[in-house]
Amino acid sequence: MGNNSITKTVWNHIDADATIKTDLARDIINIRALARYLMTKKKVRGSIDSIISAIRRYVKERKPSTMEQKFHRMFDQAKILSKNNVTSLTLNRRAEKYVARVLDMSADKDFVRVSKASRWIKIIVEDSHLKEVLKVIPAKHIEKRNEHLAEINVVFDERIVKQKGILAKIASEIAIQQINIEDMIIVPPEFLIYVQQEDMVKTMEAILALQKKV
Repeated sequence: MGNNSITKTVWNHIDADATIKTDLARDIINIRALARYLMTKKKVRGSIDSIISAIRRYVKERKPSTMEQKFHRMFDQAKILSKNNVTSLTLNRRAEKYVARVLDMSADKDFVRVSKASRWIKIIVEDSHLKEVLKVIPAKHIEKRNEHLAEINVVFDERIVKQKGILAKIASEIAIQQINIEDMIIVPPEFLIYVQQEDMVKTMEAILALQKKV
């Protein structure tokens, strides 16, 4: 494998692993140990020295830009909350009056999230309250049901939520981990992200890694 090919392969592996990227940025990872890991676990073909050289070039050439550093400071100030066991219901617009009843039911308990589009209403419910919600909303108005979800709530400082690119940054970091975002609700300064429960830990790690890249 030529040097250019080794470099490309090594950089692709680093870009795909938020933890490695963070540790390299903070200079807390042993480069020789990382090179051995890439050789043995990721099957990167090449000499240990050529892989080490590719890692060092990555660190030198991919230092965070001023904008990247600004993003990382923003995420460092953010509060990240999470919960398991939620279900997403997609409703037709004829369900609107029933959604109003559900919101009244949840006024003191905060177990429902709602967003509306031109054709659909999305309602996200904690599973512990799902049965009582389903008693209110007729089945004929439920177009889709997505279960076994987790909610990650990223709450930013209100002074910086007008910064462009926050949503794209979150989505990009999650996509690098090959995680599908099932739903999102954005009401600045809160960004609510819904993924499958099995992906919750990796999603949290991806977002928390953004806090560390200062």
